[in-house]
Amino acid sequence: MPKETPGFRFLERMPSACILTPANAVGICAWNQRAQRMFAIEEGTSLLDILPRLKIRRLHRKLEEGKDFQVLLQADLSSQGSPFLVRAHRIEEEAVAFDLLEVIDATSVLGDAEIYRSYASLLEVNQKNMEIRLSSFPEESLDPVLASSLQGKITYRNPAVHRLVVDLALPSEDALLPVNHVDLVAQTALNPDEFLTVETNHGTRVFGWKYRSVLGGKLVHVYGNELTAVRMAEVSQRKIQAQLEHMKRVASLGHLAGGIAHDFNNILTAVIGSAQLAMEEPNDAPFVHENLEEILLASNRAKGIISQILLFSRAGDEKQFPVSIQGILKETIRLQRLSLPETVHLRLEIKDLSEMRGLVLGDVNQLHQVFMNLLGNAAHAVRESGTQILVRMNTIAATPLTPSMIQIDVTDDGVGMDDQTLKHMFDPYYTTRGFGEGSGLGLAVAHGVVTKYEGRIEVQSTLGSGSTFSVLLPSFTGVSDAEHSERPPTAMSPIGARLRLMVVDDEPAVARVTGLMLKRLGHNVQTFFEPALALKELNRSPVDCLITDHSMPGMTGIELTSAARTLYPELPVIICSGYGARLDEQLVLGAGARALLWKPLDFTLLSQLGQSVATDSPPLP
Repeated sequence: MPKETPGFRFLERMPSACILTPANAVGICAWNQRAQRMFAIEEGTSLLDILPRLKIRRLHRKLEEGKDFQVLLQADLSSQGSPFLVRAHRIEEEAVAFDLLEVIDATSVLGDAEIYRSYASLLEVNQKNMEIRLSSFPEESLDPVLASSLQGKITYRNPAVHRLVVDLALPSEDALLPVNHVDLVAQTALNPDEFLTVETNHGTRVFGWKYRSVLGGKLVHVYGNELTAVRMAEVSQRKIQAQLEHMKRVASLGHLAGGIAHDFNNILTAVIGSAQLAMEEPNDAPFVHENLEEILLASNRAKGIISQILLFSRAGDEKQFPVSIQGILKETIRLQRLSLPETVHLRLEIKDLSEMRGLVLGDVNQLHQVFMNLLGNAAHAVRESGTQILVRMNTIAATPLTPSMIQIDVTDDGVGMDDQTLKHMFDPYYTTRGFGEGSGLGLAVAHGVVTKYEGRIEVQSTLGSGSTFSVLLPSFTGVSDAEHSERPPTAMSPIGARLRLMVVDDEPAVARVTGLMLKRLGHNVQTFFEPALALKELNRSPVDCLITDHSMPGMTGIELTSAARTLYPELPVIICSGYGARLDEQLVLGAGARALLWKPLDFTLLSQLGQSVATDSPPLP
């Protein structure tokens, strides 16, 4: 029976007859079933009893030097009459050294051993045949498979290795493997039951390598596979994830912008209304009147900016009208001159004005914002070293494939842009300005508006030599609608019947100026800052029309509308909101309101609309 030694049960898993002896001794301390069947080992049997031709001293000397021992013994070991290959190496178990000998039927490994005439040729052919026997499956593999000695020397490689070396134009197979291949082999030998994995890069291609100890720790197999597609997919996934995160941030900014717009529009409602009220005073001096006009114009520009922020943070179907580009450019340049240093010259050139009308189809505020952004960038570019900004406007004749276009060039002689800035200048939130000097939305908004109007923006710039932004927009050849042209505010006058109106807004300044404006138009107005108090008053006395803000603490405008129309089912209601298109108009109308107005309020339109809904006259165009 084989020796039952708990620490050496791994011997039974060995494919050959194995014998274990104490280091530098001939006594046998453990053996497996195959050795028992081959040699009938008993207690007290020594190596010399079963392997009489084994050169014990030579074996011990080689194992002491850290080398493996291998010898071919002819057919005198047993009655089988076959030659046997004996291999030995030294192992440690619990800090005690042992010599492990494997006895293998040589014919199963080498074929006819008689053809070998020298020990050197025996080792060479044995190694080759052993590798082929162990690696016959990887021959057909498209992935590289190698075998390495414990010293890191490659002893086998499948055809895929050679193909890969040629494909990558590498000088040798060593260049294919990890640079620390020898260390990896050593680590694998210390952990024979585990895979050791590592990756290498060759240009843009990525390869993974798995190291595994085989043959009882005497050989290490290296399995490779290409991971380029996997890593590219991971990179793509990370990019998509980053884009999703960016979209979430943009969406959050959109909600934030809506909140800011609501508060800012309330402020603008009070500013615009107060300025309009002041302009209605008959005894105002011309100087005061002129400055009030400037307040109104600037406030309307601020209104356009808020609308543009909301436009950037949502998808909308804004109405478009014929717009005069000349008028927009003249006003934009007039406003921009106020912020330019005296050393910078800003001028406008309009070519062939007699042959063109300069109309495009779009929104006045959005187009104004486009050129304010472009002129603002040019002003920043010439702030330190430039001297002039030139705005040119001309036409480009239609072709069989393209319509006639209006081209507006904004040229400066400022700092210019490098390739990196040119590559990212239309990206949202990308800016080269210092902290607090720019949001990175200007060019992104301009690009979005021009693209929406089926136009394009072309850029030419050289670092240190200035930039030219060219905006090309399809020209409009129809009839201009004067109602939508940019014009200074006109005086308001009382119209229609005297109505009982109720104004509800949680912003006292907004409620106050709205009430004063409607009173100026001849109506009887009650103002409330709390919707609950307004509803309580409605219980006591009806009104001809309710005008209410939507976003209020305790009760929304829609909720107030529902409660008021429960008391008076036919009560006309106008809901006002500073949130832009984030409030669904159909939801408002479905709650019973007659109309939805956006802040800052157009008080003339508000009065006309109130007159219309209260008297059931035809709706306004």
